Amino acid sequence: MKKLITILLVAVVFTACDEASQNQIANIKTVSQRIEDLGKSIDNIKAIEEAEALFKEDDFLLEYEYPIRDNESYVITYRFHNNACNEIKIDTYLNKESHTKKVQAEIMADIANNDEFGRGNIKNDIIKWTSKTRKVKLELNAQSIERGTISLVIHSK
Repeated sequence: MKKLITILLVAVVFTACDEASQNQIANIKTVSQRIEDLGKSIDNIKAIEEAEALFKEDDFLLEYEYPIRDNESYVITYRFHNNACNEIKIDTYLNKESHTKKVQAEIMADIANNDEFGRGNIKNDIIKWTSKTRKVKLELNAQSIERGTISLVIHSK
C-alpha cells in the first residue's frame, strides 16, 4: 500500500490527537512540498495520493478526503488546466479551535521558512503571499478558525 501522503496541517494534529489518530498518519507533506505538485498531470497526482481517499474526479478536478479521527478530516482538491495542476486547495475540518490555530501557525511558519515567499499581506483574516517570481500565489483563509476550518489555496499563473 502506498504511503499516506499528508500535509503539514496534519503534523500539528498529529501531536494533538490521540494515539489511534496518530497511527493513521504515515507521512507528512509540507506546504512547500505541496507547491511542487503544481504543473503535475492528473496521473502524476493520482500516483502520489491514496486511491481510497479519492471521492470526486473529472477531467479538471481530483478531490481527496483524509479522515483524521471522528468528525475530523482534511480535503485536498486539485484543479487542472491542459492536464497540468494549476491549483491546490486544502481545507481542514477540525473539532477544536486550538488545533486549527496550531495548523495555521505551522502553515505560516512553513511559508515564512520558504525563501521564495516574503511577508504575507493580511486583510480580514485572509493572508496572501506571492512568490518572488510571481508565478505562485498562496491564500490562507482563517475566517472560520473558531469553527475548526481553515483553507489554503495554492495556485500558479
